[in-house]
Amino acid sequence: MSQLQDLTRCLLAAGYAAHPDGQSTYLLSTKDGVLVSKLWTGNSFGEEEIIATSVRPDSSAAILADADDRIIISITAASTLAAFQYDEDEEEWIQDRALSVYNVHGKGRLSACYTADHRICIVFQNESGALVRIEETEVDSDGSLDEGAGWTATVLKKASDPLLGTPISTVLDDNGLHVFYFSAADQRVHQLHGGETWADEEMFDQALGPLQGLVVSTNREKGSFEAYVLTADKAVLQAEDGGDKRELGKVDGNGKLVPNTTAECFFSLFGFFAISVSVTSCRRRKRICWY
Repeated sequence: MSQLQDLTRCLLAAGYAAHPDGQSTYLLSTKDGVLVSKLWTGNSFGEEEIIATSVRPDSSAAILADADDRIIISITAASTLAAFQYDEDEEEWIQDRALSVYNVHGKGRLSACYTADHRICIVFQNESGALVRIEETEVDSDGSLDEGAGWTATVLKKASDPLLGTPISTVLDDNGLHVFYFSAADQRVHQLHGGETWADEEMFDQALGPLQGLVVSTNREKGSFEAYVLTADKAVLQAEDGGDKRELGKVDGNGKLVPNTTAECFFSLFGFFAISVSVTSCRRRKRICWY
């Protein structure tokens, strides 16, 4: 039951990430244009921090956390990208304004992850509705960014008519970057896979209807992807790649999930939590050039 409620919190949050301790979860919110990070311990909320006060209200955000660093990606009130990192010397969150050249659609959302060599990778929906991948550059061999970060952008032209405001989920595995989104063309979750070339394919074989939230993870035991979605009518669904979809329950007015069958839900959630609590400790890095 507790795992099911934790999943629901992740789907309802603006963004989330596992804490390096493997026991807690960072949850982001953007209510009233204030970007807040809260630490969910599994039983109650712990540390709470205000990151910024001028983000787009109710927009999505992403947090990348390891043992040394926390990077938070968000959408500003002007619908541009922004990255924040905590400066231990100044004891405050510093914004990288270089990302402000990237404009986000008025309904656009974002997702972020680290690449295999620990660069920041962001996927968002731009003003024209296209999905765009931007990646951090100018990383030295020791991982430092003493001269500031650059960014390269790639429009993911293979995407099949992304729904305006589609939730976006990113997964990095041994085969490269996978970008999951909702297509307006067939009302299904699609996967964009980036290797030497980009390719798009339908996932999960079934139409899932309008989505408010999407989280995709790899079930390592089965060697396949599984998605957890929050629908417009507040149902939480689980869908396995090539398999059936299951309704795990519905979110009530207090933001809690009323489950269907507890035993079945626990089994269905294995893949999500096996991934979400797996945190790799990476080397300390000086990152973005703070202006």
